[in-house]
Amino acid sequence: MDVFLRKHALAPILIIAAVLCQGCRTTTYAVKTQYYESGGYRVDELDLYIPPTRDRFLEVAIERAHLNLNLLRIVTRTNSVHYILLVKYVGARPLLIEQGQTLSIATEKKAVGLSGKGSATYRKQLTDDIVTEKAYYDVTFVELKHIAASADVVLKLTGKNGSVDRRFTRNNLEDLRKFLDEYPPAVSTYL
Repeated sequence: MDVFLRKHALAPILIIAAVLCQGCRTTTYAVKTQYYESGGYRVDELDLYIPPTRDRFLEVAIERAHLNLNLLRIVTRTNSVHYILLVKYVGARPLLIEQGQTLSIATEKKAVGLSGKGSATYRKQLTDDIVTEKAYYDVTFVELKHIAASADVVLKLTGKNGSVDRRFTRNNLEDLRKFLDEYPPAVSTYL
């Protein structure tokens, strides 16, 4: 019995430590490239985990709201290039991302409002208390360069049931800059 209590008494402390350390997590820059021969396009993908800030501890601990941002660069066989932001939300309750301007990325100079088709097609109830949603947003290279050149970037994802705010880390911005330098729109080929 004594071992059981000691073992389980540490569980809340370990959970709190894990949540707090999420903001300290170092990211490794990695770009995943996939070819879709049947569709005639290639996708270069950068995963940007946007950790919660320490002041969002209760939001993460109680609601378990997590946000991932993937930047996709799509190159077609005709060598046209466009960029898409894929936002992945995981939480205790559905956010219900609707069609329209639901993603805002604010920098110290201006805010960029992005529109998408919402998450209705990409919403899943994984368990009784875990929901995932995905939403896609077209974004221009110029908008991405503006975001990458900023020192302070705040992302806000809004749904019918509320919103989730996240601040880009220094690693996020460095990874974004590196991706845009290595994968520009002008010098792209399908293969």
